[in-house]
Amino acid sequence: MSPRIIHIPLSGGDRKAQAKGIRYAHGIHNGYFKESVLIRSVAEAKIREADRLECEAWNAIMWAVVRRCHHLASRKRNLLS
Repeated sequence: MSPRIIHIPLSGGDRKAQAKGIRYAHGIHNGYFKESVLIRSVAEAKIREADRLECEAWNAIMWAVVRRCHHLASRKRNLLS
């Protein structure tokens, strides 16, 4: 059996201080949460940009390889004829 927790009643000043602390904690939470949303959106935009650049780099390499293959094939045809 878990131990019994007995809450001691708070006086008026203590209740006010506790309520103030809770409001302060909620305010900090809301501020940090909004900031984290902004930072995440910026980071996701940068990730999308990095993905786009990676795709463009891949396409450039593939285009160069295909073009080189076609060039070599045409040289080979010219040598055989």
